[in-house]
Amino acid sequence: MFSIEVGIKVGIKVSIRVSIRVGIKVSIKVSIKVSIRVSIRVGIKVSIEVGIRVGIEKCYRP
Repeated sequence: MFSIEVGIKVGIKVSIRVSIRVGIKVSIKVSIKVSIRVSIRVGIKVSIEVGIRVGIEKCYRP
């Protein structure tokens, strides 16, 4: 089992402030938030079955 989850969140906030007093002031604030989450889950299941058969044969030869 090998699963990779990738989540990307992009948030953009734009705030515009216009103030008029003697002159005109325009302030634009742009904040970009990018959060990337990468979660890698590796599940390794290893089952090892070892069957050992030992046959001992004794051969008596005259």
